[in-house]
Amino acid sequence: MFQIQEPHTHHVPLFFRTTSNIFIMIPCILMLISVGVGLVILVLFITSFLLTIFAWIIFGTKARNRCSQGGGGAQETCSCGRRSAKREGESRGAAATRKNRADFINEYYSPLGGDCVICCVRAADTLVMPCKHLALCGACSSKMRTGSSGPEGRCPLCRAHIVDKMKIFRS
Repeated sequence: MFQIQEPHTHHVPLFFRTTSNIFIMIPCILMLISVGVGLVILVLFITSFLLTIFAWIIFGTKARNRCSQGGGGAQETCSCGRRSAKREGESRGAAATRKNRADFINEYYSPLGGDCVICCVRAADTLVMPCKHLALCGACSSKMRTGSSGPEGRCPLCRAHIVDKMKIFRS
């Protein structure tokens, strides 16, 4: 008999015919946006992590190469202040290369691996008495005063009063 028709709904798309659909649509759109932002943040995090690892590998290798250039003997010392035990089982070619480098920079690096604790550049060649610490190079030891009660008259390692200094010669 009578059919109930909604007025003016034939030209409106089915999706928009009810008001409840708009309340479903908004959270869906927000969810898609948040998933997109979340993916962007995830991609940025992964990229940052990978770049950090690559930088560590690249710059860590350069630092290790720099550290292996100095010294010889029981310990190696480099200008960055790192010390590492000499590697066992080293090949003869690498040992010869290290010896050439050590001869070239012998003025600045001690064959025993002891740097001056003041300047950290030249090899320690001055023995401080009475504590017998081999801690200073010739240039820095000339600035230290014997018999002084101030900081310039004390051993830089143990703070004992410097009574005398002795130059050490190595073969």
